[in-house]
This record gives sequence, C-alpha cells and structure tokens, in this order.
Amino acid sequence: MSKHVNDQVEHVHLRLYNENEGYRKYFLALFREETVEGSIDTDETMAAIMLRDYASGCGVTDVAALKLADIRKATNVVMRRYRASRSQRRETI
Repeated sequence: MSKHVNDQVEHVHLRLYNENEGYRKYFLALFREETVEGSIDTDETMAAIMLRDYASGCGVTDVAALKLADIRKATNVVMRRYRASRSQRRETI
C-alpha cells in the first residue's frame, strides 16, 4: 500500500469523521466490550464499508475501488498519524 493511498484514505476519512457521528462511533472503543458491533475487527470493517461508500458517492474512485482490508490498513495508518490509534489511546489510560 503506497503512501499515496494512505493520503487519499486520510482525505476521505477526515471528511466522513467530521460529518458522520455513526462513523465516529466505530473508532471510540478501546476494548471489545466498548465496541458497536461486538468486536474491534467488525467495527473496523463497518467503518471501512462506510468509508468506501462515502468515497464512491464523492467520486473518489481510487478509494472506492480499494478492498476493505486495504481501507482498514490505511485507516489505521491515518489514526496513528494523529496519535489516535486504539493502542496509542490505551497507553494514555
């Protein structure tokens, strides 16, 4: 996965994160018990689906064409850039 893809995912992620509370909820949990769907993997996949659908609707075709696994990886890179990954936030508890 290239940095370029991570940058494209970041652009879409930031827009969606600021606009959609439902999307934001998938990133809040630090532990399984706090997840929306019962597991962190499922929450990350649901967020990836939302991001891909949003990208498709906005005409960001490069992101819309990505596999869910690649979107999940890129989103995790983005979260680390902002020191907001689950592991980084767990360290602050």
